[in-house]
Amino acid sequence: MDDISAALLGPPTLTRDDVVAQVDLPLDLVLRLWAAMGFPEVPSGEVAFTERDVQALRDAGLVVASGIVETGQLVALTRSMGQSMSRLAQMHVNNLAHIADDQDEATIVVLAEAGVPIVARLLEYVWRRHLAASAVSALDRSDRGTLAVGFVDLVGYTGLSRRLDHAELEPLVEAFDDTVATNAARGGVRVVKTLGDGVLLSGASASQLATVLLAVLAAVDADPKLPEARAGLSWGPVLQRHGDVYGETVNLASRITGLARPGTLLAEEQAAGELREDDGWQVKAAGAHSVRGYSRLKTWRVRSLLVSNS
Repeated sequence: MDDISAALLGPPTLTRDDVVAQVDLPLDLVLRLWAAMGFPEVPSGEVAFTERDVQALRDAGLVVASGIVETGQLVALTRSMGQSMSRLAQMHVNNLAHIADDQDEATIVVLAEAGVPIVARLLEYVWRRHLAASAVSALDRSDRGTLAVGFVDLVGYTGLSRRLDHAELEPLVEAFDDTVATNAARGGVRVVKTLGDGVLLSGASASQLATVLLAVLAAVDADPKLPEARAGLSWGPVLQRHGDVYGETVNLASRITGLARPGTLLAEEQAAGELREDDGWQVKAAGAHSVRGYSRLKTWRVRSLLVSNS
């Protein structure tokens, strides 16, 4: 499929040294950026690069020169983009693979090349929308280091993945991801990332995120195609870095999710304290448990008094 690479990137005419000679960046930074994007190192004498690579590195230099980011931040930003784009590209390749079953390579090249401008416009639009939303959220948040964090995952997924083939497993995972994304968007919370059969979310308040998690559990329960789900909720200081979240608050949410019974939402102490009965919440002690990293982790079962099936 070299023709597809040429159609998307142009024919390779440059070596690594040729590229570096045309940009105002040191070789070690160029190599770091290339690795951060997720690509294997190319030997110095191999003709593997195009003018697109040169322009991309020039743009990277402009980003640093303009003061938007520092060099170290540029590498981290590039890594985040590389990981996100790798996943998206793999999805596109899977779609092309389905088409390729009935088409010759020349047709696939035409389809791939024709689709790039359309997808590129969509990518820019989605990025701009998320950039605007993230900027507004950051400016509006009074305590930027404190968030509600939650996990929701499918119960018995490991067993299912062993019993089902890929053709059966793919629509199940897609249905679950779509259910979570739809309810997260409705509730104004962020899907941070997916982790196999689980999804990590964050919200500005415990009440906001609890509402979304319970809505996801109800939607999964109503879908006969999906196994049961469970969820965990925590509230506290969070390190936000490169679009991800880190810290004890995240660890607590993960541990509590593993303790939740199918169809239920558990919260740790801080999150439970944020959910008040006069705001429509019922919070009941669910016991203390010994889990990895915590000898007696106290949990509370969360229900909404405003929704009868929660």
